[in-house]
Amino acid sequence: PISAGMALPPDPLLPMWSMLLIVGVFMMTGRVWGWVAFAVAIVSSHFLLSRVDLTAFPNAVLTVWFTSAASAVLGHIYVSRFDHFFNRMAYYNERLLWLSTHDGLTSTLNAAAFYEQCNRQLALCRRHQLNYAVLFVDLDHFKYVNDNYGHATGDGVLVQVAQILRGCLRESDQLGRVGGEEFSIFLTDPTLDGCNAVAERIRASIEAQEMHFDGHSLHVTAS
Repeated sequence: PISAGMALPPDPLLPMWSMLLIVGVFMMTGRVWGWVAFAVAIVSSHFLLSRVDLTAFPNAVLTVWFTSAASAVLGHIYVSRFDHFFNRMAYYNERLLWLSTHDGLTSTLNAAAFYEQCNRQLALCRRHQLNYAVLFVDLDHFKYVNDNYGHATGDGVLVQVAQILRGCLRESDQLGRVGGEEFSIFLTDPTLDGCNAVAERIRASIEAQEMHFDGHSLHVTAS
């Protein structure tokens, strides 16, 4: 409003253009600076209006203040709704990305995402001349579990096995479910003894885990 008063011909209602200024600031810079612009508009409009004769416009001050306040409220509501919509879109995009790369039951990488990660890790290992290893973990006689205890129990076994596998691995290791009861693990820069130790720890941890479902206790083993 101050710059407009300096650049344009005098007009008692010229400060009302601050309504557009406030909405624009809300849209371009957000709610905090929008309310700052509202405060500046009120102060500067009062300063400009105090310098002109308002005899013909007795309600000019109230009109300017009301339109500025209404513009600020509308700008605040608009930006709030836009932020809410943007955040929801970002959340659902992240969720869709996660669902496209992870197994919905065990939350491990699905087969496509796991093999893609393996290709990336292979390229890095070859570039830096690092060792790597791939383990395949297959649950023994898993069909027997499904046939005798039901698929819900079988799903529960897979979930618990996935948790056991995560507990045996480093954060840098890649874990994926590549088949019905098959998991695969990519180990970066292991030693041969380290590989054997990881494999044995996985095998022993799965065998030692007692699983309870609907009053039944299960012990599963893995190869």
